[in-house]
Amino acid sequence: MKPKLPFASFAVALSLGVTLTASGQELATYGSLEAAGLGEGSALIGATVSGSQKGWGPIAAIIAQTYRYQDGISSHATASAVSPSVGLQYRMTDGAVQAAVGYTFVSTEVSGVFAGSENGGRSGVFGSVQGNYWGSGENSAQFIGAYNFKSDYYWTRGRAAHRISPPVYLGGEVVVQGSQDFTPSIMRYEVGPTIEYRVSPEFRVGASGGLRGGNNSAVNTGYARIEFLLLSRL
Repeated sequence: MKPKLPFASFAVALSLGVTLTASGQELATYGSLEAAGLGEGSALIGATVSGSQKGWGPIAAIIAQTYRYQDGISSHATASAVSPSVGLQYRMTDGAVQAAVGYTFVSTEVSGVFAGSENGGRSGVFGSVQGNYWGSGENSAQFIGAYNFKSDYYWTRGRAAHRISPPVYLGGEVVVQGSQDFTPSIMRYEVGPTIEYRVSPEFRVGASGGLRGGNNSAVNTGYARIEFLLLSRL
């Protein structure tokens, strides 16, 4: 068991964020709630500070997440994780790409790896990459990939959407995650439609849901998620 969770990492990430609060910086605050079959679910809150000017610039992020997952056939366990990271972003007129490295601090009722966390079930160093495309505002696309070296765990998500009216975007997503740290290896996927409503250019709410499956679930199940994104200048 790993009962400790060093929330001091919040202070580390916040101090990194302070170093980035010069003019021209942007703060993205985001969160989500997910419910899935087999009594599983998760909640996430995060923030990223990055440059709003074109070209290269530093980024700093922190994500806090909690999960409820199946531990055996009929029982459940909960886990929490805090994951600060720093990296570089290259920003263009119609999109941005970035790469970061960080450390995830995990507190869980059982040791080992479980599918459901973006950074795996063990404390350790992780790397991440992300690409965002917003173009002229008519279409959008996003790819996120993360890998926890301690857990030998990967998490990836791809999304694409099209604007059907000024505030509404419809699209789809695919999430694939798993670990090679088991014999046989474990894998889980989620696939389904997405909808986003832009209350304003700075505040967006969305929902998604669909089929969840993989080789570590007893049966194919479903999932549903709600989320938000708030953009602000520092």
